[in-house]
Amino acid sequence: MKEIDNNLTSLDGRLGRLIESVDHPDQLDAMTQRLGIGAALVNCNAASVMDLADIGLGQVVHLPVQVSDRQGGRKSLYFINPKERIRAGFFVNGQGAAERYVTRETGTSFPAATGDIYTEEVISMTGEVIVKMKGKLEVIDRSKGHGRIEYEVIEGARIGALVSCTWWAWSFYYSASLGLQAPQAVGPL
Repeated sequence: MKEIDNNLTSLDGRLGRLIESVDHPDQLDAMTQRLGIGAALVNCNAASVMDLADIGLGQVVHLPVQVSDRQGGRKSLYFINPKERIRAGFFVNGQGAAERYVTRETGTSFPAATGDIYTEEVISMTGEVIVKMKGKLEVIDRSKGHGRIEYEVIEGARIGALVSCTWWAWSFYYSASLGLQAPQAVGPL
């Protein structure tokens, strides 16, 4: 199992360089952009808890990047172009964080349609692929942006394992499960 990084030497030393480079909080935004570790617009209200141990991630919380035109936001996954790759969220566990990227591989319609192929990658904060999956979209309710993808793991732990992913609200809310275990919403702390 590959661990998710959480120390200052991760990101090829970029966090350490950030700490050494800034002398005032007004410098943080520009410097994180320059170092390639810019912020994302994350909506913690839509966090979900999942057990993805069988594909090397363990018990994780998924934090979605907000579907928004604002800086740090993203497009709905239904409206990305073929071959376009979007940072859709973050997985966080006791070892650190990893980014979740989704690519629409095929399709010509907007929004995407049943049968369009997507890949999903979980990338460590140092850029290492932890798991990569591929599957076909099934649109459940076109008017609400509700759909499902049965992914097959094609790289990383458990090649061939099946992961069921569901999108709600135009891919804003996301859940994933292995086997029959259903995802859970994050409750109050």
